[in-house]
This record gives sequence, structure tokens and C-alpha cells, in this order.
Amino acid sequence: MKHSKRISENALAISKTKADLQVAADAIKTKSITNQIFNQTTNRLASTETTIKIQAGEIAKRLTSSQVKTVINLKGFQTKSDVDKNIFR
Repeated sequence: MKHSKRISENALAISKTKADLQVAADAIKTKSITNQIFNQTTNRLASTETTIKIQAGEIAKRLTSSQVKTVINLKGFQTKSDVDKNIFR
């Protein structure tokens, strides 16, 4: 009787261990997939940040309308509004 009880206990322990291993395997699988998604997202974010920095640099190179007017006035040229004022006086 003791022998069959011991076998039954061992079978139960083995069954529980198998279930625990399956839970661990599933968790590892999920972590692996989650890690892949995270890496893909990180790569997309890095690429987007690079694009934004490049575009910000290009935007920074452009003159504002005030700067354009200043350059025009410094060179002695008239703006459209100056010409319109002279015509419609």
C-alpha cells in the first residue's frame, strides 16, 4: 500500500512540475514576442526621431518673413506692400 501511495504522490508531483514548466515556457514565449515588438517599436521611434531632427534642421535654415523683409530693406529693394503703397497713394 505504501508503495502505491508513494507512486501516486510522485505522479502528482511530476504532473504539477510539468504544469509549472508549461507555465514557464509560455511566459518565456510571451516575453520573447513582447521583446520583439518592443525592439521593433524602439527602432521605429529612433528612425522617427532622426527624421524629425533632420526636418527641424532644414526648417531652422529657412528665414522668417521678418528676416526676409530686413534683408530686402537692407539691400534697398522694396517689398510688395511698399510698391502697393507707392502705387495707390
